[in-house]
Amino acid sequence: MTEARELPPLETLTWGQSAGRACVWCKRLLTTGAVSAGTIRCRDGAHVLDTEVWACPECDAGETPHTSARPTGQAGPPQHRGTSTTGGST
Repeated sequence: MTEARELPPLETLTWGQSAGRACVWCKRLLTTGAVSAGTIRCRDGAHVLDTEVWACPECDAGETPHTSARPTGQAGPPQHRGTSTTGGST
């Protein structure tokens, strides 16, 4: 088992990282083999904002950051389709 790393503050995570879709360390999108990296404990008054975060197997093993061109988890939630913003008809 590897030594536990300190998790980043919740406010520094991308949407993909906080949603568990991207690695908490390298921001790569997670597919198979994701490993729980722990829970970031956070509160806002009476509201509990605890967030479970995940890591890719390479980061969990302590390997160096990835250099592949694989997309990161920085994209936000899906956008609605079917609405034209140009005003033209198709």
